[in-house]
Amino acid sequence: MLQKKILLVSSLVVLLTSCQAENDVVNDLKKDEVVRKDNIYGTNYDVQIDIVDNNGNLVTSHDLGDFYARNQETGEYFYSDNPYREYVDIIEELPEGTYLFGVRDGYFDGASSVVMEVNENTVNDEGIVEVDLVYWSE
Repeated sequence: MLQKKILLVSSLVVLLTSCQAENDVVNDLKKDEVVRKDNIYGTNYDVQIDIVDNNGNLVTSHDLGDFYARNQETGEYFYSDNPYREYVDIIEELPEGTYLFGVRDGYFDGASSVVMEVNENTVNDEGIVEVDLVYWSE
């Protein structure tokens, strides 16, 4: 019985260790992909997405999430690291290009999407590209 417990514990340790090693490889691959994207697309920009009302005031919504940017040329999607912020989010290191910006709608509210260029001409004084999505609710 003791041998079975030792074997079970040993197997569990080996399994957990191998899973961690596999996660490290996946994380390293993701880092390499980012480097390759930087090399392919050139300059990257941080993009701040704001949810605003018709007057440009920030709006809080707890139902909205998954802010995204879809490259109009390649169809590739980019997402923020923190998909559940209330009304502002940032997508870091977005390659230069034309994007459709949007957010996942809530049950009874959402925000308009907008197509916008991301390049040196759309950067503000703080070095960030700002995108406003207009809030709506039923």
